[in-house]
Amino acid sequence: MKITPQQIKEKYRSLPPDIIEVYSHEDTVTKITEIGQKHYLHVDQIGELADEIGLVMLGINKADNFVNHVADRLSVDQAAANAIAVDVNEQIFLKIRESLQKLHTDQASRDELLASSLNKEGEEEKLKAESSKLKAEPSGVFEEKMGKLFRIPREEIELDPYLEKPE
Repeated sequence: MKITPQQIKEKYRSLPPDIIEVYSHEDTVTKITEIGQKHYLHVDQIGELADEIGLVMLGINKADNFVNHVADRLSVDQAAANAIAVDVNEQIFLKIRESLQKLHTDQASRDELLASSLNKEGEEEKLKAESSKLKAEPSGVFEEKMGKLFRIPREEIELDPYLEKPE
């Protein structure tokens, strides 16, 4: 499933304050890096782990599927994914466990409600109006911190081993 930046912003705006605090805190980035180093992950794998943690915090991916997603995205076996998930749960998700559970429960019920109203009435404008009521105003922290949790495209550089430096 392809997720657009607009969808991420919409999800972020609807998060409870405690999840926003953990999501936006620099300490979270440090903990993710430490977890990655503890499990001997490469830099790109740590980025994938950060993406997956962010998607769970946003409510886009369910926490129940976290271990499987980590195993797939990081290309590690189930035992390694379980060990990584234990550390992530203890160091990051534990603080916001209740809010995450509520977020995922509310998200599922909202999705069911909105899907049934679309099926019954077929009005997309009504869906947009209802979802916009659920959104809170964005904090300025989102744009500032978003780049730290999600991958930034890398630039390909071609090096010539025979290139001499000009004098």
